[in-house]
Amino acid sequence: GQQGEDLGEIEHWAQLLVKPTLLPEEEDRESDGIRQLVFQAVRNLAARLCEIIAYDGEALQYVEWRHLEEVVATALGGIGFDVTLTPPSKDGGKDVIASCILQGRKLVFYIEVKHWRSGKRVNTKPLFDFVEINVSSLSDGGLFLSTSGYEKNVFTHLSELQRGNVRLGDGQK
Repeated sequence: GQQGEDLGEIEHWAQLLVKPTLLPEEEDRESDGIRQLVFQAVRNLAARLCEIIAYDGEALQYVEWRHLEEVVATALGGIGFDVTLTPPSKDGGKDVIASCILQGRKLVFYIEVKHWRSGKRVNTKPLFDFVEINVSSLSDGGLFLSTSGYEKNVFTHLSELQRGNVRLGDGQK
């Protein structure tokens, strides 16, 4: 039954944690191999979270903020962007930097994710700060995502934000 399948999956993951398998070309550089295994495990987790969230958006309430940033980076990478996940703090007002080549020109976009599980809605200050970062750095655009939504007054300033080439997304996006 379901319980037996769950136990088998737990045993599988436990084996991977106890004895990770290094790829042959990494055996002589074990610390690099371990680092690559960790990065691959995080990418796998983010990819699986993408699937779960796409299946049921309510899953967002169980995802930690940093994991959601990784999910956004993974999703953008999955559709062809080159992505950089910025450090958890002192990220310069952007959580993900996504770039692509379009008609021979490199385009760079900033993504900011606000995932406040408290349910607090985003007001205009973080949005205007994000617009300023995009304008001052001459990015090609930005996407500001808030899983808990925005305060009503934010939408009265929407046309002003659009001039800054920034789009808003809520938990449904």
